[in-house]
Amino acid sequence: KFTSNHIPHQSRTFKFKGLDTCTPDTFMFECEGKEISVSQYFYEKYNYKLRYGHLPCVKTPKKGMVFPIEVCAVKPGQRLGKLTGAQTAEIIKHAAKKPHEHKQFVEGALRTSGLDHPDSTLTRFGLQVKRTSLMSVAGRVLPPPTVTYGNRS
Repeated sequence: KFTSNHIPHQSRTFKFKGLDTCTPDTFMFECEGKEISVSQYFYEKYNYKLRYGHLPCVKTPKKGMVFPIEVCAVKPGQRLGKLTGAQTAEIIKHAAKKPHEHKQFVEGALRTSGLDHPDSTLTRFGLQVKRTSLMSVAGRVLPPPTVTYGNRS
């Protein structure tokens, strides 16, 4: 769920269905007999000039109802549903990989995803993924903790 904050002192709650491929500048709908973009609608109806009209719209379950992402705020305190056994097993499988296996997986995923391609969806929204080598960081092995149970260590 999210709230819209484009009207001062009046936030309404909506269900989040996902992100649309259209932006407020390109999403057109009919309003009072004429085609209008979401950006134009917010300016004319609420005197709200969008700063990020190039970012995707947030979809709601109500058909055709979208919001510019900049007027949306995720409601706090929401719980994500409990993971299934298969989801938990998948997370453990990925977390248990050796570092060199994880590195190969990440680099392969970037190559096959096309996220760094100039015509990708990310690029259309002003985001970019740079294909560089993974970052190296210093690490150290921590000593095992001392466990105390009753009077024994």
